[in-house]
Amino acid sequence: MSEENKALVLRFYEEVMNNGRVDVLDEIMTPDFKDHGETLLGSPTGREVLKQGITGTRQILEGLTVHLQEIHAEGDLVGVRGRMSCVHRGTFFGVPGTGNELSWAGLAVFRIQEGRLAERWFNSDSLSIVRQLGISTPLAQPAMSSSEGGLPALDAAPRASASASIEDVRRLAVAIGDPDPNALSRTLDELLAPGFVLHEEAGSPLVMGREVLEPVLSSFKEACTDVEVTLEASVTEGNAVMAHLRVGGIQRREWMGLPATGKALTWTLTLLAVRSAEGLSEGWIIQDRLGLFEQLGLMARIPGQGG
Repeated sequence: MSEENKALVLRFYEEVMNNGRVDVLDEIMTPDFKDHGETLLGSPTGREVLKQGITGTRQILEGLTVHLQEIHAEGDLVGVRGRMSCVHRGTFFGVPGTGNELSWAGLAVFRIQEGRLAERWFNSDSLSIVRQLGISTPLAQPAMSSSEGGLPALDAAPRASASASIEDVRRLAVAIGDPDPNALSRTLDELLAPGFVLHEEAGSPLVMGREVLEPVLSSFKEACTDVEVTLEASVTEGNAVMAHLRVGGIQRREWMGLPATGKALTWTLTLLAVRSAEGLSEGWIIQDRLGLFEQLGLMARIPGQGG
């Protein structure tokens, strides 16, 4: 069944997204399909609404193509990692066509119901999209790139793989919300392999090792109270685990250079992690930073965006 479900998702991307055959959705998607997306692209409900959205988008973004890089399945869920590319021809989020090539990353989890796509949770690199359109955005939280030195590289030789588990993600989520200031460090010690690398787009490719990831997570813990991390969907296959999470908290202290706002914040992130015999060795994460920045008052709402 997992292979059949993967084939269904592949049809969605190859026939519908890449070739514009929205009529195929009548065959492969439920009429009441539900989307759980990020702030920029929104969360349309219903097959007909999605048809209109795909048709309109392909008229604006010429040659829109999804290049899938990974696909995983478990039970009735399928997760994918990919990159979108196109040429900006028409007005997109208030910006007239520039003729520029656009490219951004995305992670998504689909739920299959009786042989049809019924639900999707996803995050696209919304900051990258708006920046490529020339829309001003706040700086992303600092992270170390592989060119800046100090980042432990993965061994050139293949690592011995080990079965992944959603419990790794659950343990990290609990540690982030744990008021014990040492809980996060202990959990990272237990979960991460030496040389762990995390890839995050955040508007421009970033690569984080343990020495950068821990301060980033710690700064959030120190700034926010009532932190909750909720698992909304997950897929585990072999040594890979994908998860869509909702993060919430109240900003009580300075964070990312912004004074305390007292605001209750909530946003989503989607991640893919790979486990080796030594622990989690590599990961990819895309957050709805645009939605977070709007809540913090760092960005105004962009014309035409979803919700």
